[in-house]
Amino acid sequence: MSSVLFLFIIGAILVQRALESFLPNSKRLRGLKFAEWTGIAFSITFSLLILGTVVEYFLISRPISLWVSGMGMGIVVLRIWLKWWAMLTLGKYWSVQIEIRESHQLIKDGPYRYIRHPAYLSNLMAYLGIPLIANAYYTLIGMLILYVPFNLMRLYLEEKELIKKFGEEYEDYRKSVPALFPIKRQSGFSRRNRLFFQGGYCNENKTNFTKK
Repeated sequence: MSSVLFLFIIGAILVQRALESFLPNSKRLRGLKFAEWTGIAFSITFSLLILGTVVEYFLISRPISLWVSGMGMGIVVLRIWLKWWAMLTLGKYWSVQIEIRESHQLIKDGPYRYIRHPAYLSNLMAYLGIPLIANAYYTLIGMLILYVPFNLMRLYLEEKELIKKFGEEYEDYRKSVPALFPIKRQSGFSRRNRLFFQGGYCNENKTNFTKK
C-alpha cells in the first residue's frame, strides 16, 4: 500500500468522523448532560489513535500485509455502517454525550434490538480496524489497553442514567439484550454482569447479592 493511498484513507476516515460527530447533533433534541468529560476523552483517544497509526506507519519499516490491511478496511466499513444505523435509529435522541431528555423514549428498534450500545461497539471496531489498515500493531495494542477500560466506564455511567430515567423498563431491556455483542449470555455471567452495571458485587458462596 502506497503512502499516498494510506494518507487518502486516513483523510477519508477523518472526514467521516467529523460528519458523524457534528451532522446528526444539529438535529438532536437537547437535554440534560452527564459526565461531559467523557466526550472530551473520546476525542483525545481518537486523536491518539490516528496519530499513533500514522507515526507507526511511517517510522517503523515493516512489510505491509495487504490481507491485514484489507481486514482492517472491512472492519472500518462495517463500523461506519453500524454507527450510522445507530444514529439514524435514535434520530433526535442521538448525542455524542450522555444526554437524557425530559421526553426521552427508550429505543429498541434497529441495532438496539440486538445490542444495547451499538455506537460503543462501532467505536471499538474503529480502534481495531484503523491500526490494522497500517499494520500498526503497537498502536493497536496500546490503544486497546487505553480505550477498552474507558469504554466500559462510559458504558457504566450511561447505564446508570438510563436506569434512573426508565427504571424497570430498562432493567427488563438489559435482561433480554446484551450490551455490546449480539451473543446469548450464560445465566451466571448475566447475573454478574447486571450486578457490575448496578454497582454491586456477587458473593459466589451465597445466593443473595449485596449492594455496594
